Amino acid sequence: MHVQRTILGLSLLALCGAARADAEPGLWEISATLSVANLPGVVGPLVDTRCLEAAEANDPGRLFGPSTGAQGCKFVNGSDSGSAYSFEVSCEGALALHGRGSVRYGRDFMQGSLDLAGGAGAQPVTTHTEISARRLGPCR
Repeated sequence: MHVQRTILGLSLLALCGAARADAEPGLWEISATLSVANLPGVVGPLVDTRCLEAAEANDPGRLFGPSTGAQGCKFVNGSDSGSAYSFEVSCEGALALHGRGSVRYGRDFMQGSLDLAGGAGAQPVTTHTEISARRLGPCR
């Protein structure tokens, strides 16, 4: 479950990176389906509902904290075309991860994928996550 929370947290970050460009602040439903290399099946969908405020859209790192096991996540080589955002990510902490992702977005939807590798100690992990989100309305 610890890895799942971390992946969902990174998925939120990826979506918020796209949110910096054009997405409406408000209440968003975010869904992620996770597959782990060498394990059958998929995990999820993992669903979270979040209020994305303008400040969080401008600093998506605020949505992701040490409780998920990864810390100091840095997004680099980001590229935004106005409707798609691609990036590389690297995180430190108990669950060190690195990878890349991409998100297509509009004012009320986002859809993307995230590929990560890393692990906790001697336990390596490689994941692929499919991410989707939709704006439900204003924050409550």
